[in-house]
Amino acid sequence: MISRIQWLFCPVWVLTLCGLVGCASIERFTEEGVSSFPFLDRAAPSPSPTLLCLSQRPFEEAIAKANQAVQITQKASRLEDWNLGVLYWMQAIERMQSIPPDHPKWTFAQKKVREYQQNLKVVQQQASTLHPDPIFPTFNSDFVDEQLRLFLSYQAALNTPDVLIVGSSRAIQGVDPRHLQVGLARQGKPNIRVFNFGINGATAQVVDWLVRELLTDQQLPKLIIWADGVRAFNSGRVDRTYEAIANSPGSQRLSQGTRPSLPTPEVPSYNNCIPLQSRPLLPWPQLWGFNPHPAWADLVRNIDANGFLPESRRFDPALYYQQFPRVAGLYDGDYQNFNLTGVQTTALQRLVQYTQEHNISLVFVNLPLSQDYLDSTRQGFENQFQAFMQQQASRQGFIFIDLSRQWLNQNGYFADPSHLNLYGAAAIATQLIDQSPIPWQRLTEASPPPPPSPQPSPEVEATPSPTPEAEATPSPSPSPQMSPTPRPQATLPFPPD
Repeated sequence: MISRIQWLFCPVWVLTLCGLVGCASIERFTEEGVSSFPFLDRAAPSPSPTLLCLSQRPFEEAIAKANQAVQITQKASRLEDWNLGVLYWMQAIERMQSIPPDHPKWTFAQKKVREYQQNLKVVQQQASTLHPDPIFPTFNSDFVDEQLRLFLSYQAALNTPDVLIVGSSRAIQGVDPRHLQVGLARQGKPNIRVFNFGINGATAQVVDWLVRELLTDQQLPKLIIWADGVRAFNSGRVDRTYEAIANSPGSQRLSQGTRPSLPTPEVPSYNNCIPLQSRPLLPWPQLWGFNPHPAWADLVRNIDANGFLPESRRFDPALYYQQFPRVAGLYDGDYQNFNLTGVQTTALQRLVQYTQEHNISLVFVNLPLSQDYLDSTRQGFENQFQAFMQQQASRQGFIFIDLSRQWLNQNGYFADPSHLNLYGAAAIATQLIDQSPIPWQRLTEASPPPPPSPQPSPEVEATPSPTPEAEATPSPSPSPQMSPTPRPQATLPFPPD
């Protein structure tokens, strides 16, 4: 007869494959448990002990947890109530599943597990329709608010990212952080943390605001990859994204010296828990597929834990232009009054100065565009933009990498004329690792002490540019009639069709 303790430890991986945790709740894993998996995120160090919490009366506790779940969800009106209901159903499943196969109640318990799983699914769906309580006054953008919440949660879980990807929606879809992590690990740089803090509609002013005003010194990375294009630098058009942020309640709170932060959790209680003396169990993938703070916008809801938006659809001009009009560059509003010698260039210069003062490497990547997007008008602006950025990079000391023309006739890497899909984003991540100008070696160096706060300095005058520049914000991407493609994790996708 298998002892209960032996049963507790032996089948946990089998139960995990079924989407269940068997008989034990692992409250904390030590870092050694993930050292063999470079593509897995490593949790931030914690003083909490590694504990195995055993249920003494699993059947009775399961029934009690199920009753608690029913009671809380019957009167639930807030997201916190539904989240608590989810937690109770998960605990009920865990305890019911922990009943050993040789126990008389096992057959009945397995029926209850399936019943509880259905209840859990219903409660999860209800929770996903509600908004979380705000952590900070709004920045007049649901997208910014939710990306900020995710970034703070990422930092709390894994620590400050080593690499921060910034830019507009082209950055959110254009550089896959996890493929970057995998590639760096294969080159002998494991455990590098990469987060994509792209903001829909971001310009140079928005990126400058994000790095200099929103983030604290402790939240700054060692390397910033700014992935975007000419649209971010047109000072001649109205910067609605930045104006909305600058005039928001959130910016007013920032001006008062308060920075966003997540609430401090209560110290957990380890009742009925024992220290793990042997090698800790390896972590399993997220079991329940539940995000306790889902966003309400479909776009934000699809963003992954590293801030990246994986888009599987491929750009097919024949299908795309059946749903969206073809807009020539001559009539594209993003090129209106095109001017490089204004507020966007000033923002670039402020940002470069700030990153240099804080010993942060800054790399600007001019992301690929499709041939369908680059008509003669846009091509002329693109030429001027490249010359302008090369001049600015040489004068100010940041790195400029131009990839804009490399995939002109490879629509399989695009979701629409100017946004990459997940295949393009993975390929870009791989390319960046092989770019010798990027100082990847800095990521494995010890961080220097934070610099003293610099004295305020007058705004840097924008350097006159002989060119206009621009880049249109693409129309919403249609979905071609094709089956969705799962996002690759630790391996690169095949070249697109």
